[in-house]
Amino acid sequence: MIEGIEKYYQTIANAMNDAIPEEWTSASITAIFYEDSITFRAEYTRSTDGKIRSFETTMESDRAFRDLRKLFKASGKPVWGQAVFNLTYDGKFNMKWATTTATKMATRSSIRGSGQGNTMSLVSE
Repeated sequence: MIEGIEKYYQTIANAMNDAIPEEWTSASITAIFYEDSITFRAEYTRSTDGKIRSFETTMESDRAFRDLRKLFKASGKPVWGQAVFNLTYDGKFNMKWATTTATKMATRSSIRGSGQGNTMSLVSE
């Protein structure tokens, strides 16, 4: 376990809960890191009818993903190029990572074309 990791998980979960405009059952944010930017895609399942909707990520969650990746790097862990944070309405979550090599197969257009999301430029890591 990486020391201090929990605060990043909590920041992402809180930001997701605050960003979703209605009652929901599950939600996820996918972050894909490129050389000069990060692309985010966020979706939730509406509790009233089970339909999947997109939502805007927040700067807090975007920064938490970036800082979490830096924490992995500083701890000597493999640096991932893609992460998915899944959250349920009762606070249960999981996070999955993919290495940079696997991420190279994804293209920005395949992510940007579907749903809402943000792109954050990287100054330095």
